[in-house]
Amino acid sequence: MVYRGKPSAGCGECRTRKVKCDQTRPACNRCIKAKRACPGYRDQLSLLFRDESRAVAQKAKSNSSNSSSSNSPSQTTASDSFQFAATLQDVGSKTPSTCWEIASCQDEVGLQLPLYPLKESERFQATCFFFSSYSWLYSGLMQGRDPYGELSPSAPMGEKAMMNAMVSAGMASLSNLRGSQSMRLTACREYSKALKWTNAAISDHKQATEDTTLAAILCLSLFEILTCQTPQTIGDFVEHTKGAIALLELRGETQLKQENAVMLFYSLRNQIIAACIMRNAPVPAGLIALSEKATTLPNASITSIVSHRLTVLMAKLCDIRVIFEEIRPSVDADLLSNAFALDAELEAFTNEFPMYFTYDRVNIRPGQTFKVSDSRQLPCIGNYRHSYTAWAVANQWNNYRYCRILLNELILDQLMQMIIHPGTVPPSPDFKDLCHRVCGVVRQLALDICEGVPSVLELGQIRNGRNRSLMDGLALLFPLYVAATVDGPGTPVCDWIRDCLTTIGVSMGIDQALTLVQMLEREPVLTRVLEYLQEHDDSPVQVPIDAEMPNDFSTYNTQYS
Repeated sequence: MVYRGKPSAGCGECRTRKVKCDQTRPACNRCIKAKRACPGYRDQLSLLFRDESRAVAQKAKSNSSNSSSSNSPSQTTASDSFQFAATLQDVGSKTPSTCWEIASCQDEVGLQLPLYPLKESERFQATCFFFSSYSWLYSGLMQGRDPYGELSPSAPMGEKAMMNAMVSAGMASLSNLRGSQSMRLTACREYSKALKWTNAAISDHKQATEDTTLAAILCLSLFEILTCQTPQTIGDFVEHTKGAIALLELRGETQLKQENAVMLFYSLRNQIIAACIMRNAPVPAGLIALSEKATTLPNASITSIVSHRLTVLMAKLCDIRVIFEEIRPSVDADLLSNAFALDAELEAFTNEFPMYFTYDRVNIRPGQTFKVSDSRQLPCIGNYRHSYTAWAVANQWNNYRYCRILLNELILDQLMQMIIHPGTVPPSPDFKDLCHRVCGVVRQLALDICEGVPSVLELGQIRNGRNRSLMDGLALLFPLYVAATVDGPGTPVCDWIRDCLTTIGVSMGIDQALTLVQMLEREPVLTRVLEYLQEHDDSPVQVPIDAEMPNDFSTYNTQYS
């Protein structure tokens, strides 16, 4: 395999005429305006590499025939070149449970081994794929890197950890996209190497604070997400985050002096917040302090300042979730009052967004589609879609939305407990109004997440030579999953999200997206309180979602204590 460089993504007509193509699907606008038949687009992934196996084999055969018999090459078998037993031994030593159920597919892998396995080219492809798809996160660290991913034996341990981790993530993506079992084994082997070098780097005081060590941990987490195939392994990426938190504290404020280190900090901060939400754990105070310090940097952007403010609010959400897990299934009126107060704070937060963060809700024609990948499209949901100024803006809006949905999930759970509490009086009209109001809020937030998906993916198309669409797919997973739980399976929004997650998982090679689809069947529905009210009342009360919500529930302390 030979890397051919970045191919043109334009249609055949535009490439022939050497003009810029807008890459609209299914036909570009330039061809439509010129009344030409648009021939369509090529598969970008297959064009990245040219298979030179036959040419190389022919050249080798020619050279062999010209050499003397005494210099004839020795025979090489597939089992010799793969060292299959050693590979499986390395995979077996892997502690996380993300080996894609290797044991069940060993026989199948053995039957698919090529006669002349190009292990170096697979590594080369994986590295190039990672550079193309994910390097915008680590752009400074990528400069001058060897696409073959090879390092000298004397290279620092952090460098080795990062390169092996990048190869493992790139290999995992390619193996999912191509359905290659042999590449899966190689990806797991590279992961094991990366894990070994990361542990070694962390054990060294100087190496532990290097950017490469932190980047390796982020890549290891990415590998876990790409290869997550069961609900039991959905939180495996969090394990790497625990070590990263300690590294952040060790690095201190000095990590904010270099642009590369700041980008790594932002990426890790988002991952830590997600991990704290998943594990119902408080956000480390040191992380909040560093996040605030980053807003005072001379080159701090508006996005970074808004992101920090949202980080503080999400940390408050984590604190409430910790308390909620401790008192569940009891009712705590003070907790409920605090939750409503935080919800009001979140709503006010968006009202203070700068003009740059505003977006348009655009009316669309029925059946209009959007591109998920080069080969897959999905219909938009409903009659509207969002239009954002930048990907970072859309991402912050989605973080706000899923954060607020999770907060209102706690509120709805407490309201439900009030209804079913032994000896409680029937819900009053005001109480039912409140339940409908909260459910209306989360339903609108879920719809907003869905309506923003086309814009998020379009903003993530190839720009400045970097393909960000895979990162956009990763960023959409958690917001979409949370949105799907609002009304649950069998509802239009949840069914649309299920199709979207499935398409992202298949077309982008992200196994966790497919696992989230499985988990939706068992996830409790957030708005189930409305079903309960309807079952016990023939005339439920409806209320506009912009009605004012209370934030003082102190009167309930006696009744539900």
